[in-house]
Amino acid sequence: MLVRDFTSEDYPPAVRVHNTIFPDRARRAEAWAAEDRDRNPKCRTHRWVVELSSEIVGFAGYSQGLFGYEPGKFHVAIEVLPTYQCHGIGAALYERVIEGLRPFHLSRLRADGFADHPEGVRFMEKRGFVEVFRERPLQLDVNAFDSDLLAAFEDRLRGEGIEIRSLRELEQDRNRNRKLYDLYWEATQDVPKEHPVEPMAFEEWAQWTLEDPLVAPEGYFVAVCGESFVGISEFGASADDDTLLAGLVGVKRGYRNRGIARAMQLRAISYARTQGHPLIKSSTSVTNLPMLAVYRRLGYEPRPDWIQLERVLDP
Repeated sequence: MLVRDFTSEDYPPAVRVHNTIFPDRARRAEAWAAEDRDRNPKCRTHRWVVELSSEIVGFAGYSQGLFGYEPGKFHVAIEVLPTYQCHGIGAALYERVIEGLRPFHLSRLRADGFADHPEGVRFMEKRGFVEVFRERPLQLDVNAFDSDLLAAFEDRLRGEGIEIRSLRELEQDRNRNRKLYDLYWEATQDVPKEHPVEPMAFEEWAQWTLEDPLVAPEGYFVAVCGESFVGISEFGASADDDTLLAGLVGVKRGYRNRGIARAMQLRAISYARTQGHPLIKSSTSVTNLPMLAVYRRLGYEPRPDWIQLERVLDP
């Protein structure tokens, strides 16, 4: 068994490992490489692969993301082909990752688990990780959806002075990005999450979201009442397939229970159909009952839960 640093030539075999384990969450080598190239410089990452008889049978690494960024918080990922699991390979990779993290002042480690892969959850639990949050992934078959609902919903909201606009339609508003930033973080505070999240600086947030090449201005929707932005529904294309991915969905407190979130989702479904996206994927906390109800009424199908695990380290 050879454990070595990941190189640019390892994306295709690593993708083969990942797609064998997670066929419903398949990736493309080109998209993964681009994601690494475009990573914010302050977000550290490193990866290793394991070879047996010159074949890559697993990989592992650590990384950091901009959302909820903390200097001492790292995400850990370990993936080994099913044929080679339970033979000590995952344990060896985990130790290599921990060794690679020693130079940093660690506060906590994060890892993902999935309800349909309980063996991965058990692996992390044996190493001191505990479940801290659980989300329910959902997906919608766009072509099977009845799009006649959109006009009725938007007509009713229009009667209340509320319009659903895309980012493109709001280009003439010189304060658009700043108002969207304020709305984003106001809505984020009310979204169930495992830890409080400090807002990013405006410029960093704008680059992370509005300047993302996968986010089309025609497919990112805002509910507007007069000059105020009162609802947000993020959507972006997947780098790995033709799926449309949903991000934050939020409505200001004084405007809730009017169907605004549902109307923004309906507009996104219409957009997905015109752009040829056959599937929309989203996720929300299993405790976010209002949003789960919106998805259920729209016909989204639940997928196995995404389990977020954490190990807090001694200071």
